[in-house]
Amino acid sequence: MSQSASRNTSSPEKTLWFLLLQSYGGAIAKIQEQAEYINTIETSLEQTLGKYHEAMHQYHDLKEQFDHQYSQQYQQYFSLPIPCYNWQYIDETLQLVDFNPAAAKFSRNSLEHQTISIGHKPEKLFLGLPALYRYLVDCYESKSSSTYHLEFDHLQIYLKVDYVYLEPDQVLMFLEDESERVLTEQKLRQKAKQQSTIARLGQLSLETTAQLDRLFCQSVTAVARILDLPFACLYRSQPNTSSCLLEAGYGWADDLIGLVTVSKQPTQSHVGHTLATKQTVVIEDLRLETRFKGEALLHNHRIVSGVSVLIGSGDHLWGVLAVYSLETQVFSKDQIYFLQAIANILATAVTHHQQTQNMNLLHRSIDAIEQGVVITDPQQVHNPIIYANEGFAKITGYDTSEIVGQNCNFLQGQQTQQPALDELRKAILRGQPCRVLLRNYRKTGDLFWNELQIFPVRDDQGYLTHFIGIQTDVTERRAVADHLYQSDFQFRQTFNLAPIGMAITDLEGRYETINQSWCHTLGYEPRELQGTSYLDVTHPDDVPEDLHQNLELKTGHIKQFQREKRYLAKNGQVIHALMQAVLVETATGEPLHVIRQMVDISDRKQMEKQLIHDALYDPLTNLPNRSLLQERLKQSFKHHQRYSGYDFAVLFLDLDHFKWINDSLGHQVGDQLLQAFALRVQDCLRETDTLARLGGDEFVILLDEIHHESYALQIAQRIHGVLQQPFRLAGQDVFVNTSIGIVQGSHDYQSPDALLQDADVAMYQAKSRGRSRSEVFDRKLQTEIANRRHLEQDLREAIADQGLAMRYRPIFSLEKQELVAVAAQIHWFHPRNGWVDPEDFWAIATETGLSRQLLRWGFQAACQDFQQWQVMSPTKPLKLHMTMSSKQLRDPQLVHLITDLPQTYNLSYEQLVIEFCENLEGVTETEARQHLVQLRTLGVCLYLGHFGETNLVLSPQYHQLIQGVVIAATVLKDAVSEQDPEVALFEALVHLAHSLDLNILVQDIQTEHQRCIACNFHCGLGQGQLFGAWQTQEEIARLLQSVAIASP
Repeated sequence: MSQSASRNTSSPEKTLWFLLLQSYGGAIAKIQEQAEYINTIETSLEQTLGKYHEAMHQYHDLKEQFDHQYSQQYQQYFSLPIPCYNWQYIDETLQLVDFNPAAAKFSRNSLEHQTISIGHKPEKLFLGLPALYRYLVDCYESKSSSTYHLEFDHLQIYLKVDYVYLEPDQVLMFLEDESERVLTEQKLRQKAKQQSTIARLGQLSLETTAQLDRLFCQSVTAVARILDLPFACLYRSQPNTSSCLLEAGYGWADDLIGLVTVSKQPTQSHVGHTLATKQTVVIEDLRLETRFKGEALLHNHRIVSGVSVLIGSGDHLWGVLAVYSLETQVFSKDQIYFLQAIANILATAVTHHQQTQNMNLLHRSIDAIEQGVVITDPQQVHNPIIYANEGFAKITGYDTSEIVGQNCNFLQGQQTQQPALDELRKAILRGQPCRVLLRNYRKTGDLFWNELQIFPVRDDQGYLTHFIGIQTDVTERRAVADHLYQSDFQFRQTFNLAPIGMAITDLEGRYETINQSWCHTLGYEPRELQGTSYLDVTHPDDVPEDLHQNLELKTGHIKQFQREKRYLAKNGQVIHALMQAVLVETATGEPLHVIRQMVDISDRKQMEKQLIHDALYDPLTNLPNRSLLQERLKQSFKHHQRYSGYDFAVLFLDLDHFKWINDSLGHQVGDQLLQAFALRVQDCLRETDTLARLGGDEFVILLDEIHHESYALQIAQRIHGVLQQPFRLAGQDVFVNTSIGIVQGSHDYQSPDALLQDADVAMYQAKSRGRSRSEVFDRKLQTEIANRRHLEQDLREAIADQGLAMRYRPIFSLEKQELVAVAAQIHWFHPRNGWVDPEDFWAIATETGLSRQLLRWGFQAACQDFQQWQVMSPTKPLKLHMTMSSKQLRDPQLVHLITDLPQTYNLSYEQLVIEFCENLEGVTETEARQHLVQLRTLGVCLYLGHFGETNLVLSPQYHQLIQGVVIAATVLKDAVSEQDPEVALFEALVHLAHSLDLNILVQDIQTEHQRCIACNFHCGLGQGQLFGAWQTQEEIARLLQSVAIASP
């Protein structure tokens, strides 16, 4: 066991030692490997150090070589002819430390520095060329070299500048002057552009002979752009004037082209001086110019320099081409030559254009003439045609292609033996002109007479080169000669048998030939007028004008004239005639005689007179109408202003109740009444006074030259007096009166219309005060009218602003003492005048057309309130009473108004009661029936108001439409017992209504006694102060809550 343990103990130790030895061996191997690597690095380092030392030796050799070369180059640069400056940064600025002779010369010539010295600062040295200084600073600050090509166009200096930075603080600056090369290149390019422009415009001038405007515009544009100038223009000399027109331009406002003109006077304008001297004119400075003043156009645009060249030459000067600059500029010869070349192109184009126009005009002229023109060539066999115009083709019918190359004898057909042909052939052989008449044939074979003239054409040596033949188709001329006699016969027949008067007189007016109509119109025989003058039968007042017109004819100032004039017939009757005279001249233009025509227009003149009368007079009464009255009023105004003692007055008359008479008796009787009324009133006036009818039943009297104001009132009373007697018309007596408004003539009136308006106002005032009376317009009345107008305006505002109020009055059943209906009425509380009487503002509304708006507002307000009352008592409906006037009944919109409102407010038509006045003045039977029938058809109840107070104009058939009447209780105001006359009258009215089976509403019941009388006579309804005053909607609502509502 011990040996075993010993073996076990030694075995780990061996393993450990083995591992240690193994690790040691590995470490030794790595050390050896690292030692070899270190040897390799040391070997490499030695090699690198060797190369480094070798490189340093090479560097020092190169540096010595570079320094030597740099020194040589530095010396070479300074010995070169180009400017060279050496700058160094000293005391925080760049200073000149060295420069070569070329730099001194450059500074002296180009920089205008007489001396240059060491220490110069660049900003001072390069003051005229600041770019040189800026780039110098940039080079120093960036520590890098650079090269620049600098252009100084204003000095024409172009430089190549090299900036060489030298460490640590120096900059070498080399200037190479490229000005000559650049300027030469610019000049060559400019010449190339000019030559190209000249060629292009020259080609354009050949292509656009008919479009000179395009050539002109492109020329001035090209010139301005090539020469780099702001303005170029083309002036066209206007023939027979002293001005030139700005035909085309560049740089000018568009509205100047074609409108501005300049003077041709040599001392007045640049253009005029150019045309006068016929030379190119250069303006060095227009402000200092002494040869001419200069155009306003140039001064206005601040032109300083310019040059102008002529377009055309000799006597064919077309105009001037000019360019301008806004600053002083010297124009070179090349620039001037360029302008002259362009001017020559324009002159050639203008000349070619004119020649083309002339040639076209010549061709058009030859083609336009009706005669045939041919040109033949006698040097060729058979003398063929080489040209023929359109006239020749039209005459012969052959096309030009068929004519050219032919001999003219192809037109002779078979007629080759005409005597005139021999004469023609001899003239052609001798080369002489000739004129013959030939029978020729058209292409169609038709014969025509050809008057042919030939003319030989010779060259400068006198040799015959061509013949020009002119042929005239005289076929019609020969036909005219054949028909001349027949035409003359027809003229004489027409002259003698014409339905209007015709005469031929000599230049003094004495008859040479007269036709039958002339004699018949004047009642003379032809032999009675022979040897006399038409002036002998002319009305004496028309003779001077005829003498004047004849003199104008004889002297040739006029060839004819036409006028209305008067003749005296043999029986002394004045004949109104339309006379026309035409001068007949000889072939040489000498006056021969005069043909005169006379148309009797007496009937037309009478008709014109009647038309004038109809335009100024009323056709029914034959009285002056409004137009004639206006004219006479204007005359009265003028007399009143001219003569201090002159005065006049105007009466405005309107018949009372004329419409009632017209409707009841018929329009024929109404017209007769107007005629009789006019005659009766006319008898009350003087002959100097004017009675006019304006229309309808309105008349106006103008009392001319009155001596006191009371005279107008006297005339008015006289008229009222004569109207007391009836007019006997259609077998019955008709009474009528009139309301009269009077206005005295015054300086206050500016126009007749204002005066008539015040007279009309005074007349309406007379009507409002009871009719059949007169009222004089005065300032008080004017004040009343003004107040009325203010009230009208306030009423309009009240309607628009809801400034009105509805008031209601209860209507009771007299038998049951129960509330059954409510009467509605519009009330108006005026802010200044307080409560206004409804009759007053209803009258204003009716006159001004506000009644419809007022009525609509009243209906809407009443229906709205009524709807609220019905909610309080839905089982026992009330009735709503609304009162309407006769004029409102005539409103065509009445039915539409009533139709819409009840449905809107849930009100049945049976609950609506319309009370209308029994006096239907101004309402025709047709209008009344139409509207009443429509309302009744809807179911609306109709009550006739003021029953018994006026005459009823409705026929009995209308009683079927009425359900009740309204009787005023005021007839009972003085009644004490039922035996009083008032009660008897009331009873009669009640019995009349009962006989017609009509309900009765008694209004204005004030006392219990009046209510008892109404009950005793079985009147159904009552209304008045006894039952309650006019109340608001709320008060009626409270009343409904406190009383029982009964059915009617």
